[in-house]
Amino acid sequence: MRQAVQLAGYSAKSFGLGDSTAATATEVTARERRSMITRGKKARYWAPALADMLLVILRLDGSLYTPGLAPERPTIAFGDSVSEDPQTVAQTLSLLQQAQAVSTDTKLRALHPAWDDDAVRAEVDRILAETGAAVPDPMQSGQLM
Repeated sequence: MRQAVQLAGYSAKSFGLGDSTAATATEVTARERRSMITRGKKARYWAPALADMLLVILRLDGSLYTPGLAPERPTIAFGDSVSEDPQTVAQTLSLLQQAQAVSTDTKLRALHPAWDDDAVRAEVDRILAETGAAVPDPMQSGQLM
């Protein structure tokens, strides 16, 4: 089994094969690099073929079931296979905040990458209101000196 996995270009650890000694996150990342490289190659290889196959399916659907359908070649995007540990993200954001090197908007976008601009803006407004950091613009209050 181990040989088959390695010949396919993956790390044996990706499939739970090998020794089970404790390792740091950096060591795990280094070992998994081979699998990530293989995954990237396979994603680049399969994306155009998948797009072509899906376009054919859309054209069939258009001709058989949906006559008005004007199919376009889909864009294939493979998601990240590894997500960062939430604790690592939190520590990174905390350090950036302590250094005053990141805005609330940027922190939210890092924490919630799927959120759209409206959701981020609404959450920023709520956070600033809760923390008392939302200061009204003095130019808008009509209290010019």
